[in-house]
Amino acid sequence: GFVVDQLGEKTVTEAEADRYASRVTRLVEVLVRQSGGWAPDDHLERDDHGTLPRVQVSIKPTALATHYGPLTRADGLASAKGRLLPLLQACAARGALVWFDMEHFDAKDLTLQLFRDLMDEPALATLQAGCVIQAYARDSREDLADLCAWAARRVRAGRPPVGVRLVKGAYWDAETIQAAAAGWPSPLYEHKAETDANYERLTAMLLSEHGTVRAAFASHNLRSLA
Repeated sequence: GFVVDQLGEKTVTEAEADRYASRVTRLVEVLVRQSGGWAPDDHLERDDHGTLPRVQVSIKPTALATHYGPLTRADGLASAKGRLLPLLQACAARGALVWFDMEHFDAKDLTLQLFRDLMDEPALATLQAGCVIQAYARDSREDLADLCAWAARRVRAGRPPVGVRLVKGAYWDAETIQAAAAGWPSPLYEHKAETDANYERLTAMLLSEHGTVRAAFASHNLRSLA
């Protein structure tokens, strides 16, 4: 019934990234221990595919790696994977679900690759995890289609569905200012109505992929929630 988000985007030193990974590991240990005696609640902890983890945490990939950007892609991914593999193994052993948060646009493709690469690791076969898609990004439909196609291949191979959490996005101001300052076209929809419409298109896509993915929806819009 909850997701705990350990904030701390964009570390710049290895020591900061190590501290973030350690804090998330300790967070999971405490949450699993403290929630272990709660009464069961099938409304929150079960769906038609089985049980849902009681403890869920979100991670910020940019907090787990230095050089996590498009110009240093290989180094950033290797750094993130090195810290995430033991963290995710601990989550799998404790039955916690991990959400890979989406952050600034220039980290989006790295995070999608990071999520898929780690979820294909044999050592993480029992991990329950999900990835976030931001509906304000103009290429979010293509990203979601690619993610669902990959998830479908996993399900056909006998692996469980992965989670996909649909959000609007939280970095609109910074992204549009940066794009305008550089003279680039904005990678995001410029009007809220466009984002809302895309959110509902992506909602329909996620519902049509039920069984391939486990969808989660985050919105303040009464129409979308209805």
